[in-house]
Amino acid sequence: MKVAGVIAEYNPFHKGHALQLQQLRQLGYTHIAVAMGGNFLQRGSAAICSKHLRAQMALLGGADLVVELPLGWACAPAQRFANGGVALLEALGCRTIAFGSECGSLALLQQAAQASQSEEVSALTQQLMADGRTFAAARQAAMAQLYPDQVAAVFDNPNDNLCVEYLLALQSQDSGMQPLALQRVGAAHDSAQAEQGIASASHIRELILAGSFEEASSLLPQSSWQVLRGAIANNLAPAHLQRAEAAILARLRSMSTQDFSALPDLSEGLENRLYTAARQACSLEEFYQLAKTKRYTLARIRRLTMAAFLGLRKDELPDLPPYLRVLGFNARGQELMTAAKQKNTLPLSHSLARLEELGGTCAATARLEAQATDLYGLMTPVPLPCGQDYREKV
Repeated sequence: MKVAGVIAEYNPFHKGHALQLQQLRQLGYTHIAVAMGGNFLQRGSAAICSKHLRAQMALLGGADLVVELPLGWACAPAQRFANGGVALLEALGCRTIAFGSECGSLALLQQAAQASQSEEVSALTQQLMADGRTFAAARQAAMAQLYPDQVAAVFDNPNDNLCVEYLLALQSQDSGMQPLALQRVGAAHDSAQAEQGIASASHIRELILAGSFEEASSLLPQSSWQVLRGAIANNLAPAHLQRAEAAILARLRSMSTQDFSALPDLSEGLENRLYTAARQACSLEEFYQLAKTKRYTLARIRRLTMAAFLGLRKDELPDLPPYLRVLGFNARGQELMTAAKQKNTLPLSHSLARLEELGGTCAATARLEAQATDLYGLMTPVPLPCGQDYREKV
């Protein structure tokens, strides 16, 4: 077997994603495994449709096995997101990790990753953060001052920033996987325009939420649209955070500064700002605007909001995912699962209940996942009862 791994959100699975998997097949990869975020994703948002539906899209679009990147890594900053995904793909026996890149140059990405770890960049980054910049903005400015334009430019876009985090995760985990940078084709990250028939996932989500189904369907593989169309017809999609706005605000209003200080990725002093914003805001958007600053980005505030709502605590999160939870597979995926079980690196099952029975961090992670899915059920067009994560069939 020649196995490639991909870390993704597929929110939703679109033509650019399908093209990436086609490229891997053309390069001779016989098996493709995907570590995919669940119902809540890196920006602190709810997925447009459930993780099982998105896994189905991925399998129809060329993947062989989809495992879930658990909540504590899926709804997290880039470094933690990358570390969680790399650990899962390593446990599945992938020999290559493939990712789409704006620059398309692995050598350039590796130079940028190495440079970002230098003492000079670290010192200047900390100095710039003291002036009120976010970590990402400070690192970008430090790189621009200390390194040639081409290397520094890697940090100008979120996509290549994430590629650098993948490379750093491979290094920190002493992974045997080889990185493969694939030139990104089509619309840029967050672009509102399609290019070469490929649009950004954010633009497609906007079309779906606006009810522009005909235009959205033209930007998805037919198989993805069929899955999504069925979900829409059955009131399972599109999911939207706003449907649970009152519940989220209620949770935020009930929290003390001590509760906020227990959230992951929280800087000292931010808990007071979040507490004050929660007591003043009458809408989620107002809460975001009251809480965010030049240093605390909207994406970070949104993640913290979801962490608060979903019950994430920094002292309860292990460094790496404790299990492999299968969301979907085909015949080749079954071969990957058999090999992973023989390797016996991490417990593997499609059943969240079985993973919970293992106790310890497996049980805690599984329970948190099930609870998040219960709350996601408040965000679909028609609310869903609790227990979906235990009942869903693969």
